[in-house]
Amino acid sequence: MDKRVRLRRSILLIALTLTVIASFYPDQKTIKEGSKRHPERVTATKTEQTAGQVNSDPSKKNTPVAEVDPFSARNWVVEPIAIVEAPVVTVNATVTPPPVVTGPPPLPFKFTGRMNDEGNQVVYLNRGEQMVLAHVGDVLDSSYKVISITQQQIEFEYLPSGEKQTLALPASEY
Repeated sequence: MDKRVRLRRSILLIALTLTVIASFYPDQKTIKEGSKRHPERVTATKTEQTAGQVNSDPSKKNTPVAEVDPFSARNWVVEPIAIVEAPVVTVNATVTPPPVVTGPPPLPFKFTGRMNDEGNQVVYLNRGEQMVLAHVGDVLDSSYKVISITQQQIEFEYLPSGEKQTLALPASEY
């Protein structure tokens, strides 16, 4: 091998060795600065009583606690919690039912047009997409009976309750 190559490799090897050693052995200044920046890593300060320990001396509230060993054995079993049954309270309250709406539902028909068939009035009504022809005395949808047809309105009787309803018609110009 060439002399230059050997010299270069040996310098790089020495630099690598010193870097590894420096990473494992930090100086004391770095240790002190690390404890100031992250005090929870060095020691934990007790500000309140921990569970299971009773502090009999109130003057020792802020005493430092020994470092916690991160490699100590841990118990993963959770201790059972005591279950206390709450007393059952019964309340006697009367519930009022919602008011019952009486009367017929709104008319499902819409006026489309009218025709005079030899003296008889015929009215064309829409119920959704369906076209319905109405004469006086006809029963529509087995629940509405046509009572009368005038120029201003159609009068219906809602058969289940016997109540009367009217459908206003637009004014005609003939």
